[in-house]
Amino acid sequence: MSDKTKIEIVPEGPEEKKPPVKKRWLLFGGIFLLVLLLLVWFLLSGTTSLDGLKRFFRYFGKDDKQYGTLQFETYGSCSYALADGRFAVATQSGATLFSESGSALCRVQGSFLNPAMKSAGEYLLVYDIGGTRLVLLNAEGETLLDTTASAAIYDAEVSPEGYLSVLCEGTDCRAQLTVYSKTGATPYIRRAKTSYLSACALSPDGSLAAAVTLGQQDIQFVSAVQLYQTDAEDVAAELSLGAQTVYDLRFLSRQRLCAVGEDSLVFFDAGGSLVREYTVDDALIAGFSFDGDGFVTVLYDQFEAGAGSRLVTLDENGEELGTVTLAQTPMHFSACGSYVAVLTDQALTVYDSSLAVRNRTDNSGYLKAFVRADGTAMCVSSGEATLYIP
Repeated sequence: MSDKTKIEIVPEGPEEKKPPVKKRWLLFGGIFLLVLLLLVWFLLSGTTSLDGLKRFFRYFGKDDKQYGTLQFETYGSCSYALADGRFAVATQSGATLFSESGSALCRVQGSFLNPAMKSAGEYLLVYDIGGTRLVLLNAEGETLLDTTASAAIYDAEVSPEGYLSVLCEGTDCRAQLTVYSKTGATPYIRRAKTSYLSACALSPDGSLAAAVTLGQQDIQFVSAVQLYQTDAEDVAAELSLGAQTVYDLRFLSRQRLCAVGEDSLVFFDAGGSLVREYTVDDALIAGFSFDGDGFVTVLYDQFEAGAGSRLVTLDENGEELGTVTLAQTPMHFSACGSYVAVLTDQALTVYDSSLAVRNRTDNSGYLKAFVRADGTAMCVSSGEATLYIP
């Protein structure tokens, strides 16, 4: 008997198909392109890294001798502002909003005792401190509202959605706070019967208003912030700011506010809860700006001989983003978008929000410099403004 080896033949299954090499490369290329587009989007929208490239394409071929230069008449006291990057000047004889080419988009005629302007996004508010006139424009030069307050105006604010808060002298009270929509409606009016109001602020959507109150405790004056819901009568929240003079107040976002006092910056939420109080020893607040995108810029005069000035940027939680010591006291400084511009008698320096130097140029007789969201700046001299393009 012979042994036989049985060989079992297993039928082969279907062969696994691999994508063709060309398709694999196309898939890889698509993923790479998507990642690249996301990176470029982040760099364009979330950082200043590609702003130089954006400026190159935006201003390529512009005539440096004509483009971005504009002339205006100065009469009495002047106020300057930017509305969506467009330059505006207000004098005692009226206000003018200019295009970048230097043409006048809009002129507001009239007499202003002490002209002032505030801007937010595409909106520009022209008002008269001590007077009664209020004019709301958009960046295209269209007049949205032209009205008068009930009494002398102390302070006013415009929100990025076109709402106004106006603080004025009371006729049957100590002060009156009025909220306007851009159509002229007044959804909220508050009359302060027992305390004085010195500054006001408004949330972007106009649903919350805030005012600084001045009262007396024992033998000293004390400041506080009151918050109001514009669809209710009662005070929504209140926060004491201590025995210090409060210069100004602003909503940094829908739920976060900052009050600038003579001794400290107070950051708090819309519920009246303190987030942080920021102070600097041996220094005095010399100036501030709320116009940065999500940050506050503060200039301090330092007491020590030869110490110069200190510039600080703070986020909406009161945490330092950057700090820099300036050997010369600035003639002017401004903030917009992610930038801060500092003008001395020798140079104009443009920083980012962390106060890293982005660009610098000599001061050619400028008196003020208003930085714009793309890192350019409108440099103002007597009766003229020139666009600085890094």
